[in-house]
Amino acid sequence: MKKTKKKDIVLRSFSMDRSLGERLDEYSDETRIPKTAIVEMALEEYLDKVCSKEKE
Repeated sequence: MKKTKKKDIVLRSFSMDRSLGERLDEYSDETRIPKTAIVEMALEEYLDKVCSKEKE
């Protein structure tokens, strides 16, 4: 039997502009990357960029 990894997660709920949501849907469909993974990567990259500027 295959073991599944359990991620340490927290649930969030948010709204976004319709056109941004549609772009997310299209990109996810084209790449087969889950929307959660896309949002996590984008948010992490954004926060790394913003937080590093604040420290300078």
